[in-house]
Amino acid sequence: MKYDVIVGGGGPAGSISAYLLAKQGIKTLLIEKERLPRYKPCGGGIPLKTNRLFPFDISPAYEVQAEGAVINYQGIFLTRIQFDQPYGWLVMRDRLDQYLIEQAAKAGAAVMEDTTISGVFEKAETVEVHTGRGSFIAQYLIGADGVNSQVAQSLGLLPNRKTGAALEAEVTVPPPAQQEQRNYLTFDFGAIPGGYGWIFPKKDHLSIGIFQANNRKSPGFRKKLTEFIQKTPVLKESKIAILRGHRIPLGGDYLPLHAARTVLVGDAANLADAWLGEGIFYAITSASIAAEVLSTVLNNPAFSLSVYTERIHQEICPQLQYARKIAAIIYRFPRATSLMTARSSIMQNGICSSVYGDINNEQLYKMMLKRSISILYQTIRGELDSGKESNAR
Repeated sequence: MKYDVIVGGGGPAGSISAYLLAKQGIKTLLIEKERLPRYKPCGGGIPLKTNRLFPFDISPAYEVQAEGAVINYQGIFLTRIQFDQPYGWLVMRDRLDQYLIEQAAKAGAAVMEDTTISGVFEKAETVEVHTGRGSFIAQYLIGADGVNSQVAQSLGLLPNRKTGAALEAEVTVPPPAQQEQRNYLTFDFGAIPGGYGWIFPKKDHLSIGIFQANNRKSPGFRKKLTEFIQKTPVLKESKIAILRGHRIPLGGDYLPLHAARTVLVGDAANLADAWLGEGIFYAITSASIAAEVLSTVLNNPAFSLSVYTERIHQEICPQLQYARKIAAIIYRFPRATSLMTARSSIMQNGICSSVYGDINNEQLYKMMLKRSISILYQTIRGELDSGKESNAR
């Protein structure tokens, strides 16, 4: 069977692309390499600005609603921030991804699970996708198969992509510790050089991890996670149920994201930020752009897929560039920026506004830059009163 569009990859970028295309009556095949539901390492945070992008209600996939955030530094409690409006929701990616694919199928997309793409071959008027279950032909292809994208490799796209690293675990803790964490997100920017540690609560356990924003393999990554656990009181008696490491794409480079009959979306297009490693927002944004462009080109073959790359460069890459600048400040001065965030309502409101979607990364960066003198001053003085901050708890 020949399709209008094949989507390779069943994460948020792929499933939303397939949903939007199928809703328009476009014959779409979504190919997912795993059998669903499948575990995927991810903190599972869905900020308010990301939730607004979904073209349908995703509340059936929610685990908990975030009440607020805790800022630590090397396990030392600094402050607790209470959100005054819905900030975001926490999900397990196996449930979320399965739910999103189900919506794509209901919209009319054909779904093929447990099928690995082994190669992609573009021809004059079609693209041929080779899999372990045979070959499939379409007019166009969307590569949504993650940071290790086989689609991108087959077509020579993003050969030297920048990536960071994350190590994520699902852990159980005693009931008192689960109750102490409540529905608060914890961020610790002293957990690892050039990155941070996190705790995201789920219904019956905690998702924890460390993220490092560089393009090099960091030695002792597992040891850093162990140190993060040991220094964080709520995790002292935790037991690891699942532990997975994975690469995080660091976007912002102005590189081609299309070939003659293919576009890349989400992590496959390296669309995640270097500040928090967050990618779902950009996955949904790029999926929406891809669906618009492919819908146009199917009706007008003279329309160039280069428009897709141009739009990503205009609408997403500048914000990813500013995310790099934010990361450069925070990860260069982690102690000072942690203290400043804990003590400054301006910083707290700015970060929350960014997550709400009221301001973008450019506006947040410029706000932080204005306070850079304060950051430098606190760094020189080295004012981290551990006893005082600990007692604030």
